[in-house]
Amino acid sequence: LFANNNNENKAKLAVVKGKVLDQQESLTGVKIMVDNVPTTVYTDFDGNFILTNLTQGKHTISFSMVAYENKVIEIDLTESQNIEVKLDS
Repeated sequence: LFANNNNENKAKLAVVKGKVLDQQESLTGVKIMVDNVPTTVYTDFDGNFILTNLTQGKHTISFSMVAYENKVIEIDLTESQNIEVKLDS
């Protein structure tokens, strides 16, 4: 007997790394949500973030922080990406 070791049925995963800035500097503590799922990440001291284990395909990513306008972007992941997001006050 042979075990079926076919990986074609597994969902391929991707990573989104990025940085959130205002007009002049990086923003710390920006709340980032993907597809309105309760799991949330926040930007670090340098405005960097990482979203892991995202399935390939379309995703909606929202960014919010007090004193800034919320921003929503849509991405179509075919592979891991690096993005830069600017928030307006």
